[in-house]
Amino acid sequence: MRRYILTLVLIALAFSMCFAKLSVDISMPKEVEKGSEFDIVVKINPDGYDKFDVAEFIPNDWAISNWYVSGAKKSDVSFDYTQKEFQGENYLMNHWAVSNPFGDVVLTLKIKAKDTGDFTFRTLWIYPEGFDSEEHVLKVVQKEQNTRITGGYLFNSESTSKESKNTEKVVDIKQNFQKINSLFSMVNI
Repeated sequence: MRRYILTLVLIALAFSMCFAKLSVDISMPKEVEKGSEFDIVVKINPDGYDKFDVAEFIPNDWAISNWYVSGAKKSDVSFDYTQKEFQGENYLMNHWAVSNPFGDVVLTLKIKAKDTGDFTFRTLWIYPEGFDSEEHVLKVVQKEQNTRITGGYLFNSESTSKESKNTEKVVDIKQNFQKINSLFSMVNI
C-alpha cells in the first residue's frame, strides 16, 4: 500500500511539473511623449522555481536608465546586456538571471522614449521546463506645441491636451486686459 501511495505521489508530482509554467504579467504604457521616461513592470510568480531568466528586448538605440527588483535579493540577480537580432530586427537585449526568489519577483525598468513612431518591446522568460514570450507595441508621439497670438501677445505652451489649457489662458488674459482698459478709461490721464 505504501508503494502504491508513493508511486501515485511521484506520478502526480512529475505530471504537475510537465505543465508548470512561470506566471508572468507585464505592464507598460501604450503611448508616451518623446523624451519622457516610462516604466515596464514585469511581475513573475516563480511558483516553486528557484531559478529563471528574464530578457527584455528594447529598440536598438534605447537604454534602460535604471532597474529595480523586489522579491529577490539584488545579489541573487545578475544582469547583462548585448545587441541581438530577434525575429529579423536589431534589439538591445537586457538579461536578468534570478535565483533564490523569496516571493513574487517584480522587475521595474525605467526607459526614456528616444524617437517618435511605433516600437515593439519583447519580453522573454526562461525556466527549466521551457520558455515563453510576450510583445507590446509602444507609440511615441511628439509633444504638441500650441502657439497663439491674442491681443498683440504671443502665447506658447507645451501640452498634451490640444486646446483646453491655451483656451483658459487666452480667456483669462482677455478678461484681465478688459479690466485694465476699463480702469484706464475711468481715469482720464
